[in-house]
Amino acid sequence: MPFRLLARVALAALILIDAETAMARADEYLCSPMSGQLVDADGAPVPDTPVRRAWYWRGKRGEDSTVTDDSGHFSFGAVPPKRGLFEMIPAREAVTQDFYADLPDGAFQFLYLSTRGLTLNAETDGRPFNVRCAIGVEPHADDIHFGTCTLIE
Repeated sequence: MPFRLLARVALAALILIDAETAMARADEYLCSPMSGQLVDADGAPVPDTPVRRAWYWRGKRGEDSTVTDDSGHFSFGAVPPKRGLFEMIPAREAVTQDFYADLPDGAFQFLYLSTRGLTLNAETDGRPFNVRCAIGVEPHADDIHFGTCTLIE
């Protein structure tokens, strides 16, 4: 087989593999979409407060931010993985996420979680990612995270 023909066949195979992988991974999430409410230690909403979400995956970092509304509510959209052509080999998919409220006296980390897998709501074992998080209280560990948040249905 001439070299040019072999090169074309190899390139076509790589393109097909990449397209197949992209389709198979269209439903993967580094970070699932989520919503939350930021409250103080007494349960009162904390309005107009910047909230940041930072994530770490495969040596790459990312961050996005929003601001709580008058009722302390905030939300973040989904973050899909961005893979290179040669990142198709399956690997353990550990993703860490940190959530911070930027308060006048400094950043307060109200949630830390680490997931294994890129499925929707992997952060919450498949439950909707809707949380109520408090500032001014001591963070604690539970079955899915470390912080001041509780899942709300």
